[in-house]
Amino acid sequence: MASRRGMVPVTMVCLIVSISIMFDVARAEEHIVGGDLGWIVPPKNISQHFFSNWSHSQSFKIHDVLVFKWGAKTQHTVLEVTRADYECCSSNNPLETLYEQNPTNITLTKNGTRYFICTISSHCKDGQKVAIHVGTGTSLVSTINILAAVASSVLIALLNF
Repeated sequence: MASRRGMVPVTMVCLIVSISIMFDVARAEEHIVGGDLGWIVPPKNISQHFFSNWSHSQSFKIHDVLVFKWGAKTQHTVLEVTRADYECCSSNNPLETLYEQNPTNITLTKNGTRYFICTISSHCKDGQKVAIHVGTGTSLVSTINILAAVASSVLIALLNF
């Protein structure tokens, strides 16, 4: 039978591994919408599906931040809309307030798909819109549950020592 003293290093290793995994999962990332080009009307020589292609190349999770950036000499907006309004480029029923600040940062707070358009002139119809699919990320509740489980394990191990 292993001594209790021999279990302390094992418990500490498990604790360190658990905490590092938890922080890796919970770490939020910033995504600059459109990558190097930013939040622009896609040029004619770039696919009309530029933002769709960009979005599908990303992995979004809860707590990540979308950064909508555009050039200083251009005018753009960011508006969150429903899927139906996204499809027809309508700004009549916004889900959030209109953002005109450059850059605009939006934190992803839940799983699901969110839809954003530019409301300037024909920008949306010309392709300046993006659908963001937020996967199964770590919510604050699950982070707290992980911390509670790790703390309980450590406390039990120390009490048994």
